[in-house]
Amino acid sequence: MALAEIGIEELEIVCIIGDLPEERKREQSLFLTVCWLWDCTKVAESDDLRDTVDYTAVAERSKEIAVKGKFRMIEALGEALAVALIEEFKLQEVSITLRKPAALAQSYGSSFRLKRRVEASCPTLS
Repeated sequence: MALAEIGIEELEIVCIIGDLPEERKREQSLFLTVCWLWDCTKVAESDDLRDTVDYTAVAERSKEIAVKGKFRMIEALGEALAVALIEEFKLQEVSITLRKPAALAQSYGSSFRLKRRVEASCPTLS
């Protein structure tokens, strides 16, 4: 088995996110970094997209969840993303980082990090 970490860095997602009244009325940018563990043995041999996790599909599904969900808290969005991505893409482990640049003046914003793992005999990246 060739376990690899695959990911998407700083994907911009424009959506309704936040609890303040003004945040419920206007979209703002979030930045998503998502990494997952994947057995890349088959795709390394076949060199075929059908044998791996299509990161374009992960990006599109992540945007869809964020936009449709209109979440109040980035923690709730992060959890929803982790659960959906593990289930829909059959991932062994996923790490989610969400950054909300407009959250705090004079900073790069707020962020949230979450790691979710399927517990049934999940090997680790060494």
